Formats: sequence, structure tokens, C-alpha cells
Amino acid sequence: MLAELDHKEQKINNKLKELTTKDLYLEAYSRRENIKFNYIPETPSSGENGENTEAVLRAFLEKELGYADGSTVEIQRVHRLGKTRNETPRPILARFLRSKDVEKILSLGSRLKGTNFQMFRDLPQELVDRRRAQMENYKYAKRNGIPVSFSRSKPDQFYIRGKLCPPGQILRFDG
Repeated sequence: MLAELDHKEQKINNKLKELTTKDLYLEAYSRRENIKFNYIPETPSSGENGENTEAVLRAFLEKELGYADGSTVEIQRVHRLGKTRNETPRPILARFLRSKDVEKILSLGSRLKGTNFQMFRDLPQELVDRRRAQMENYKYAKRNGIPVSFSRSKPDQFYIRGKLCPPGQILRFDG
């Protein structure tokens, strides 16, 4: 009887874990047109409406990223996150209309090397933590010129040479 209850509890826990992961993947999917930008300076508020965050972001896209369509790219929403802090500018979260624009902007990320600016896909924190746990394997593969990429549909999983890399396992590769 006790073994049967333990088995049922294990099944329920496994199902809960599966549903939680599916929920995270759905949330990530709904955020796929979002990019989070860090360390873009805040402009002083002019009047009661405050900063024109969209104009600040467009200027950043053109000046720092060299994105030619920065002034015309269609942005659904853009705003600063959190409350005003002392010296660190609040992050900007932007939702773009087209995923092609998101891909193009993210592909220009290497132009931010040597600056304080950062930009990331907007992922739920739990997926970010799951990715972070696998980052050693990911970076090792990148350093050694091994083809590696995170999955778009399951953003906490990554593939090495087209094969799923098991989470939690330290890997070493042969050439």
C-alpha cells in the first residue's frame, strides 16, 4: 500500500514537472519578439510624461548597433523595468512587431563588445537559470569550435553537433 502511494506521488510529481516545463516554454514563446536592453542611460524627464523610452531605444539601435532601420522598425511596446535607482539605469524591455527584426538586432550584438551595453532575449528567470547551469558545456564547445546552439522551442536545451546535450553532465569532446 505504501509503495503504491509512493509510486502515485512520483507520477504526480513527474507530471507536475512536465507541465511546469511546458508552461515555461509557452511563456518563452510568447516573449519571442522581446529584447531586454541593459545599461542604456536614462534621459532626464521632460514634463509630466517622463522619458520618451522609444526614442531613446531607436537612437541606441542606430548609434550603438548601427541598425539602419532603427528609426522605422515597428515596436509594439517599450518601457523601462522597475523603479528608478540611484546610478544604474533601469533596463529597457522592447517588444518588436516582427521576429525578423528581433533576429537582425540580436545578430548585431557583437558590436556591443567593449561597451557596458547588453541585450538579451527576454526569457523567464527559471529558463535563464536552467541555461546558466549548462553554460560550462556550452562555452567549452564554443571555445573549441564545435557547432552548438540552444533550441528555440525548448530554450533550456542545447544541441552539440545536432545532438541533445544532457543537462547536468560535464562533457569533454574529442576534436
